[in-house]
Amino acid sequence: MVFGADHKKPAKQKLPAFDAAAMAVWLHGATGQQAGAGLIAEDLAPAIRPVIAGLVEKP
Repeated sequence: MVFGADHKKPAKQKLPAFDAAAMAVWLHGATGQQAGAGLIAEDLAPAIRPVIAGLVEKP
């Protein structure tokens, strides 16, 4: 869960639930492809950062 600036309430996102779920599924799959065979749940969190970084445009 992503929390807002006060760290007590969830941050408000302007993404419909279906779109958020579809994005999560895609991100999970892309991370698995990049990490390769043998990915386990513990490996997923650190492996996601480079995938997300690759989506952000560099100035």
